[in-house]
Amino acid sequence: MYNLYKDVHENKSFKKYRVADLLFAEYTCEPGELRSKLWSSTNYFTFVTQGRIELTTLTQTYSLEVGKAFFVRKGSCVFQLFPEEMYCEMIIFVSDEHIKAILDKHHISLPKDPDFPPTDLVIPLELDDTLQNYRQSLLSYFQRSEGFLPSLLQVKFEELLLNVLVQQRHPVLLRCFSEIYQSHKKSISHIMEQNYCSDLSMKEFARLCARSLSSFRRDFQAYYGMPPGRWLKEKRLQRSKVLLMNSDLTLEAICFECGFRNRSHFSRIFKEQFGLSPQAFRKG
Repeated sequence: MYNLYKDVHENKSFKKYRVADLLFAEYTCEPGELRSKLWSSTNYFTFVTQGRIELTTLTQTYSLEVGKAFFVRKGSCVFQLFPEEMYCEMIIFVSDEHIKAILDKHHISLPKDPDFPPTDLVIPLELDDTLQNYRQSLLSYFQRSEGFLPSLLQVKFEELLLNVLVQQRHPVLLRCFSEIYQSHKKSISHIMEQNYCSDLSMKEFARLCARSLSSFRRDFQAYYGMPPGRWLKEKRLQRSKVLLMNSDLTLEAICFECGFRNRSHFSRIFKEQFGLSPQAFRKG
């Protein structure tokens, strides 16, 4: 699975600035037809400057195109690249801990309504004057080769976050930050329910949940009453049943969507679980 944060962090061809635990980068993709899965171990803001892509979570597809901005929570989703033109965006990677520190520093109060469902991994933002101005100032930094202190990026980012929080124009983002702030350790159930169709390793799932591998396995067992591998298999199989009954996706596409390694692996464990092959179940 494509690790966005790792690629941006290690790829020397991307122009980027690291300030404290923030990473500012200009990210580009060459034109091409590609559907893949990506994940990031760190949240990020993104401002699209050229082209378009689609990000698909378990519940919705979002079109990231010129003139739009999003906040994307750490986790995994499906990435669709198109052949028309190069894709370019300015990304700001920001950790849960950095968001919490700003909220604490400025004593920002956030909504705490338990009746709201958890926010999705991808959150569209209204590109109001505040975000427009910030986008333009960020672009100007990347166009300079010298003549500014990178620490200014950290100051400007804190200013952006405070403006967004105070103006109350992004209620879903505020709820997202509330979820981040109220979790000392990231909720295992929230992470797993949003990412079970990804083919992350157990170590990567543990990292998303802010735990060591041993703590993740222990806490998972305590919450779900079963090991994570068994739970993942059952969740993926149940989703594959829904897709077999309610879609015309090919078996290869269902394998991809549900996180199975390949068609033969999917067919084998599906038959072990339900007594029928996926083809026979679909014909039903």
